[in-house]
Amino acid sequence: MLKLLEKKKELTVGVAIAALTLVVISVWNLWSAGYVGQPAVDVVPPVATCAYRHPLTGACLERDPYDGALPPVYAVMVENSRDAWPQAGLLESFLVFEVPTEANIPRLLAFYHGIDASVDRIGPVRSARPYFIDLATPFQSLYAHVGGSPAAVADLKTTTDVLNLDEMANQYQFWRDSSRAMPHNVYTATDLLAQGLTKRYPEKTEWSYPTYTFKDDAPSGLAQDVIVEFGAPSYQVTWRYEAERNQYLRWHNSSEHTTEDGHTIAANNVVVMSAEIAVLDNVGRLDIETVGEGEARVMQDGRIIQSTWKRASVDELVRFYDESGAEIALNGGATWIEIVPTLDDHFFEIVEAE
Repeated sequence: MLKLLEKKKELTVGVAIAALTLVVISVWNLWSAGYVGQPAVDVVPPVATCAYRHPLTGACLERDPYDGALPPVYAVMVENSRDAWPQAGLLESFLVFEVPTEANIPRLLAFYHGIDASVDRIGPVRSARPYFIDLATPFQSLYAHVGGSPAAVADLKTTTDVLNLDEMANQYQFWRDSSRAMPHNVYTATDLLAQGLTKRYPEKTEWSYPTYTFKDDAPSGLAQDVIVEFGAPSYQVTWRYEAERNQYLRWHNSSEHTTEDGHTIAANNVVVMSAEIAVLDNVGRLDIETVGEGEARVMQDGRIIQSTWKRASVDELVRFYDESGAEIALNGGATWIEIVPTLDDHFFEIVEAE
């Protein structure tokens, strides 16, 4: 009986030692991978495996709705001056660049995917600038606008990087809303853009463009908001993190930024990046470097990731890399990218979430 008890004791001790060994090995593996004893802000979750991810939105889908092809992309110049508020169609865009123009009034370049997108009102639509043409180039976008600066108009006459759709020569793809004052009254819709694409560019039936890497949401438990300054108080932007939805809600001028239908604009990823900005003339037209690299902050899952943006040419997407040099995967959904001269506290500020 005594020997049996001793054997049981030895067996129990052996099992405990084995279990402890497994725990130590597991903890070591997690620590080595950066998930234990490391600040949550430095952890970039692994990219999840889906049967198929939408190439533009990153949504997890059961199958490829395009049968191996890529959908066309529409890039629309959307005004963002006070006289343009509230705008229409911004909630349905998968990517938006917010960039200053003359007098540091920001303007928006909103992207929509063709074929299965249906947005019946987008605008107000305003004029082109060369740096917006550059940002629309990677997707070989149908670029919708109303005229442009002299340099932009000259570029659009010769470029094949984007498919030019100017309201000045394509009035049937736009309309003017009599309830809004000029020039803040031009609108378009995705079905009209599709018609314009077929009418103006019937030979363009296939697309080949780079896409972002996407991942599943991975809320961090952190919660920080950011403020982006464009000069005048009216154009101060605040992105407020909402943990329940794991999204960032947009405020401007101390109020929620709502669209015409009363919905607050939201994003799944928010990026603030610094770029060289120079004033070109006495009108205040700007030159903005969209190719190269610089400092950036990526907001997703409640965390703020210190990062670097890089873009080798206008044919490439602006991509974002963490401090280890790894590309940051985006959450599926909408991404807003804010371009400012620097990330010092005159243009960018991190605040505790309310």
